[in-house]
Amino acid sequence: MATMVSLRSIRASRWLVALYVLAAMGLAAAQSPSAPQPAKGPERTINEWLMRMHEAARMRSYAGTFVVSSNAGAMSSARIWRACDAEQQLERVETLTGAPDAGTGHGSG
Repeated sequence: MATMVSLRSIRASRWLVALYVLAAMGLAAAQSPSAPQPAKGPERTINEWLMRMHEAARMRSYAGTFVVSSNAGAMSSARIWRACDAEQQLERVETLTGAPDAGTGHGSG
């Protein structure tokens, strides 16, 4: 019986040492000075951000998934494709939640 108790305490001690080592390694990694820092860009005003978004919408082609969720927990998503240049814009929106639905749009810049 005494042997069984001492084996259990040795195993428990090993687990505690292993957990301590893992925790110390995690702490050291979190405090590492070589961790990448986010790039600092120029500070922009609200008007500059709005103009940047407006120009991007007129001049850039993109494809992506747009997801919206409400405070009540409802969520909806759509796949959006947009191709444009300085003169023309073509957009397709396909809903991914609910009944299947798709729409296309064509306009000028």
